[in-house]
Amino acid sequence: MYGKTRMEDDYFDFGAYDEEQEEEVEDAEEDDLSKIIEDDDEDAATVPAEQVQRVTTKFLTKYERTRVIGLRYTQLQKGAKPLVKVDPGMSLYDIVWKEIKEKRLPFIVRRYLPDETYEDWKVNELEL
Repeated sequence: MYGKTRMEDDYFDFGAYDEEQEEEVEDAEEDDLSKIIEDDDEDAATVPAEQVQRVTTKFLTKYERTRVIGLRYTQLQKGAKPLVKVDPGMSLYDIVWKEIKEKRLPFIVRRYLPDETYEDWKVNELEL
């Protein structure tokens, strides 16, 4: 008709069941998994934020700032507790700005780079 689909029997290899082969696969998977875990532990060494080499600037762009303000405003509007001391008569917008200025927001901004990698910045590390 229109060619083979993934669901046709020809697509899958339904070979004979071989217990030895299955045990080899399981052993190999366990070895690979242990190597992956060891590699992740080495890569996950704790490095202070000041020592991380970053490509992008340390300034919060107007687009990121707008997104952060909008997200935090929505959270406060839905009942989240403010992270700063609230004075009587403050609007939600004022509370968000106070949180930004006092660097109390727990948000992380992810900046994608042209080489398909990304950098994560805490909002508290960025300058306005």
